[in-house]
Amino acid sequence: MNKRQRKKNYKKRHGVNPPTKKQSDVACSLRKIAEAVKDFSKRMHEAFENIRTMPDAEFEERMQRLTLGERALALKIRNRGKESTNGESGKNGKIDGCV
Repeated sequence: MNKRQRKKNYKKRHGVNPPTKKQSDVACSLRKIAEAVKDFSKRMHEAFENIRTMPDAEFEERMQRLTLGERALALKIRNRGKESTNGESGKNGKIDGCV
Protein backbone atom coordinates (compact mmCIF):
# COMPACT_ATOMS: atom_id res chain seq x y z
CA MET A 1 0.00 0.00 0.00
CA ASN A 2 1.47 3.35 -0.94
CA LYS A 3 1.40 6.61 1.02
CA ARG A 4 -1.62 7.99 -0.80
CA GLN A 5 -3.67 4.87 -0.11
CA ARG A 6 -2.71 4.85 3.59
CA LYS A 7 -3.79 8.50 3.91
CA LYS A 8 -7.08 7.78 2.14
CA ASN A 9 -7.74 4.75 4.34
CA TYR A 10 -7.01 6.78 7.52
CA LYS A 11 -9.38 9.52 6.39
CA LYS A 12 -12.10 6.95 5.66
CA ARG A 13 -11.81 5.48 9.18
CA HIS A 14 -11.36 8.66 11.21
CA GLY A 15 -13.06 11.30 9.07
CA VAL A 16 -10.01 13.59 9.04
CA ASN A 17 -6.58 13.58 7.47
CA PRO A 18 -3.82 11.95 9.53
CA PRO A 19 -1.83 14.33 11.73
CA THR A 20 1.35 15.64 10.18
CA LYS A 21 4.72 15.75 11.90
CA LYS A 22 4.29 19.50 12.36
CA GLN A 23 0.92 19.05 14.09
CA SER A 24 2.32 16.50 16.52
CA ASP A 25 5.28 18.81 17.27
CA VAL A 26 2.89 21.67 18.02
CA ALA A 27 0.81 19.45 20.28
CA CYS A 28 3.94 18.38 22.16
CA SER A 29 5.03 22.00 22.55
CA LEU A 30 1.60 22.99 23.86
CA ARG A 31 1.73 20.20 26.45
CA LYS A 32 5.16 21.42 27.61
CA ILE A 33 3.90 25.01 27.84
CA ALA A 34 0.85 23.88 29.83
CA GLU A 35 3.12 21.98 32.25
CA ALA A 36 5.36 25.05 32.65
CA VAL A 37 2.38 27.32 33.34
CA LYS A 38 0.99 24.85 35.89
CA ASP A 39 4.40 24.63 37.61
CA PHE A 40 4.78 28.44 37.62
CA SER A 41 1.29 28.84 39.07
CA LYS A 42 2.06 26.33 41.82
CA ARG A 43 5.32 28.08 42.72
CA MET A 44 3.63 31.50 42.82
CA HIS A 45 0.88 30.14 45.07
CA GLU A 46 3.52 28.71 47.43
CA ALA A 47 5.41 32.02 47.46
CA PHE A 48 2.22 33.96 48.21
CA GLU A 49 1.34 31.58 51.04
CA ASN A 50 4.84 31.97 52.50
CA ILE A 51 4.45 35.76 52.47
CA ARG A 52 0.98 35.57 54.05
CA THR A 53 1.96 33.14 56.83
CA MET A 54 5.44 34.51 57.59
CA PRO A 55 5.87 35.77 61.17
CA ASP A 56 5.60 39.57 61.45
CA ALA A 57 9.19 40.06 62.67
CA GLU A 58 10.64 38.10 59.75
CA PHE A 59 8.34 39.91 57.30
CA GLU A 60 9.46 43.33 58.58
CA GLU A 61 13.12 42.29 58.41
CA ARG A 62 12.76 41.13 54.80
CA MET A 63 10.83 44.27 53.85
CA GLN A 64 13.93 46.35 54.68
CA ARG A 65 15.82 44.70 51.79
CA LEU A 66 13.12 45.35 49.16
CA THR A 67 12.67 48.27 46.79
CA LEU A 68 9.63 50.51 47.11
CA GLY A 69 7.75 48.69 44.33
CA GLU A 70 8.59 45.27 45.78
CA ARG A 71 7.40 46.44 49.21
CA ALA A 72 4.07 47.56 47.78
CA LEU A 73 3.59 44.18 46.08
CA ALA A 74 4.57 42.28 49.24
CA LEU A 75 2.05 44.31 51.26
CA LYS A 76 -0.70 43.62 48.70
CA ILE A 77 0.02 39.91 48.98
CA ARG A 78 0.26 40.02 52.76
CA ASN A 79 -3.01 41.92 53.12
CA ARG A 80 -4.80 39.87 50.42
CA GLY A 81 -6.05 42.96 48.62
CA LYS A 82 -7.31 44.77 51.71
CA GLU A 83 -6.41 48.37 52.49
CA SER A 84 -2.75 48.91 53.24
CA THR A 85 -2.08 50.03 56.81
CA ASN A 86 0.97 52.19 56.14
CA GLY A 87 -0.34 54.51 53.42
CA GLU A 88 1.03 52.65 50.38
CA SER A 89 -2.43 52.10 48.92
CA GLY A 90 -4.15 53.74 45.97
CA LYS A 91 -5.73 57.21 45.93
CA ASN A 92 -9.12 56.05 47.21
CA GLY A 93 -7.69 54.00 50.08
CA LYS A 94 -8.00 50.76 48.12
CA ILE A 95 -5.18 48.91 46.45
CA ASP A 96 -5.06 49.70 42.74
CA GLY A 97 -6.95 47.19 40.61
CA CYS A 98 -8.96 45.73 43.50
CA VAL A 99 -12.69 46.23 43.97
